[in-house]
Amino acid sequence: TAKLVDPRDSSEYRVTAVGPQFWLARNVDIEPEVGESSCYGDSTENCKIYGKLYDWEAAQSVCPPGTHLPSSDEWYSMRQYLENLKEGSSYVASWLRSRDSLWSNSSSARDDFFRFTAKPAGYMNEEGVYKDKGAGAYFWSSTLTDGAVGMYHLGDGCCIDLGQKFSPAAQASVRCVVDAHKDE
Repeated sequence: TAKLVDPRDSSEYRVTAVGPQFWLARNVDIEPEVGESSCYGDSTENCKIYGKLYDWEAAQSVCPPGTHLPSSDEWYSMRQYLENLKEGSSYVASWLRSRDSLWSNSSSARDDFFRFTAKPAGYMNEEGVYKDKGAGAYFWSSTLTDGAVGMYHLGDGCCIDLGQKFSPAAQASVRCVVDAHKDE
């Protein structure tokens, strides 16, 4: 299994392939140098389980060297790859969900086939209210459009939703994608 070590704090991340892309297999949990971050419900135990929640300013700076905050297009490419494997099936969300009992909907399929290990960390809205822990994983994209940021949402139901837009002041998880290697 490939691993990446963040030289800033020596955190070790497993790297997993989803189609042609390589992703860190857990959420980032490092103190940002800019922007704001928190642990869901202001509980450090939640950071240990789910990683930190970051506002968009912080999200853009916390990926380890050699990785980056994925664009909406990169999230869309991942979803397209998964849906093409099952001819558009909504079942593909289960391929990314962690197998543990953190998901509140016990009937949600969660086989973590790609070892992406998405955990339902929830998010904090722009008013500072924590929401959806146990029910949804929310990941920032790097794509800002008309003052809102594209969000990747993996719910406890069937689907992978890329249509949500959040205020940059909200806080969500960061999942990084490994930089593409360019042939020189």
